[in-house]
Amino acid sequence: MYGTKLVEIDKELLLLNKEVVDLKGERLNKVTKVIENLKIERESCYKKIYGSKNRLISVRNNLSEEMLSIVNKDIFSTEKHNFYNENVHIPITDRVPDGLVYKLQIGFFKHELNPEHFEGIFPLSSQKVDEIYYRYVAGNFATYEDAKDAKVAAVNKGYVDSFVVAYFDGEKISISEALQAEKEE
Repeated sequence: MYGTKLVEIDKELLLLNKEVVDLKGERLNKVTKVIENLKIERESCYKKIYGSKNRLISVRNNLSEEMLSIVNKDIFSTEKHNFYNENVHIPITDRVPDGLVYKLQIGFFKHELNPEHFEGIFPLSSQKVDEIYYRYVAGNFATYEDAKDAKVAAVNKGYVDSFVVAYFDGEKISISEALQAEKEE
């Protein structure tokens, strides 16, 4: 919306700037005021566009964080493209929903990676393991079988080193402990 208006303003300013060269007197004053008003309106549009982009980025970042805290079971996709990008970062968090949760570890890296490296994987988060290493995990699953199915999808997508990890009340546990806890539920 604002982009279209900016194009119109710029076209009008171009025409008026050409016209002002040949004007004198009262007509010159009127056209000069119109030019000044158009420049003010153009600046206002730029501010609105900039503000809108910042709000959108902020909303998407908040949604990403909120999704990790609200959605806690059986969520995973390899086809959610362009959600994480240079403006919407992969969240760095150690939060895992309470109870038994399986996740898919996509990778363990010496530094943070660009979101493009994980194109399509959703939801995704990174965990800072220490001062150097980052663990990237995806999805939230209630059962080992669901997590295992997601692993197959991730491997088919090219993430061949991915594997299932388990958490209980936010603490990482072994798969055997998780399977035992799953049996007891």
